[in-house]
Amino acid sequence: MHLHKYSKRTRLACSAEQLYDWHSRPEAFIELQPPWERVEQLGSPEPLHEGQLVRIRIRVGPLALRWDSLISELSRPAGFTDVQKHGPFLFWRHRHSFVDNKTGGCTLHDQIEYRLPLGWLGEFVAGRMVRQRLDRMFSYRHALMLDRFGSE
Repeated sequence: MHLHKYSKRTRLACSAEQLYDWHSRPEAFIELQPPWERVEQLGSPEPLHEGQLVRIRIRVGPLALRWDSLISELSRPAGFTDVQKHGPFLFWRHRHSFVDNKTGGCTLHDQIEYRLPLGWLGEFVAGRMVRQRLDRMFSYRHALMLDRFGSE
């Protein structure tokens, strides 16, 4: 089973502390969802904290998939990690890194590692689609952060 890696970086005109504060708001998760993604957060949103379980429902065509992620490796203002505990992937780890730059801004760096289910069949059926969805979703999210904070 192949471990896939996805990474996207954007330089922003804010500090890592400001970016961390924005991401730790209860409403941040939903605000980061592109309008074309059908995602519902289950339960009441709460401020980001170590050990937090984030439960969502994702609709893919006629399917409704539950996804539970555990927030770990929380380090203010450097970022945090979410790890899938239940969901559509065999494995999913997403590191959200916020790094101050020497020029006064910061770099937002999303790093994802994931494994698709069903071995070669999962790769054949969903491999390209997953990669394209990640590209589109994180392009949206990074554009949202550029609109909010500006480019360095």
